[in-house]
Amino acid sequence: PRDEAAKWNLELALRLSSKSNASIPTPPSSSGGGGADQPPPEESGLSRSQAEAILASIAAEERETRRAGARRNAGRDPQGKKNW
Repeated sequence: PRDEAAKWNLELALRLSSKSNASIPTPPSSSGGGGADQPPPEESGLSRSQAEAILASIAAEERETRRAGARRNAGRDPQGKKNW
């Protein structure tokens, strides 16, 4: 990954997985240079359509959670004060 946060997440994931499964090799770290002469790494994992389907599912679940919270809080004072 080119993004520093993504590199860190990958490193943490590899560390955690290596504790449970020592047979997973760790990738060599990049020197961080321009990288113009290197081809982009092969993509693996989810396809774009799979990722979009997962994100859509998460978004729908989040909307439902917010609606349920709004229904529970209907009629309550938004400031949390007693309204009597």
